[in-house]
Amino acid sequence: MMMFQEGGASMYGLLCCGLIGNPLALAAVVAAFVAKSKGARIGLGAASLLVGGATLLAGVVAYFYWMNVVEDAVAFADAAMRAQLYERGREEAMTNIWFGAAASFLPLVLGAIGLVRGLLTPPPPPAP
Repeated sequence: MMMFQEGGASMYGLLCCGLIGNPLALAAVVAAFVAKSKGARIGLGAASLLVGGATLLAGVVAYFYWMNVVEDAVAFADAAMRAQLYERGREEAMTNIWFGAAASFLPLVLGAIGLVRGLLTPPPPPAP
């Protein structure tokens, strides 16, 4: 829970993206090997990649936002403490990138598997 306090309010948005992306990634990889519809394979794989990429991007954007807040806060700090405060703020802002990367790992990997499998698998033959 300390990680969420250090990362700020943006961590909850990243958590929501991860809670959407991980089940979607599992559905994409299951559909890649079970579904008969080529469109379902491609669609779920692409959606999983999109959510995973958006989660990672949100983590990076949150990092830059919180670094901007840190720079504004450190600007008026005592010169002796400025370097320590800046380093601590950078560590806390970096939590957003780490959590965004962790939350987007499965959607990116499994989504890529689902998309590639959907693109490379030939469609089933038409029914007689």
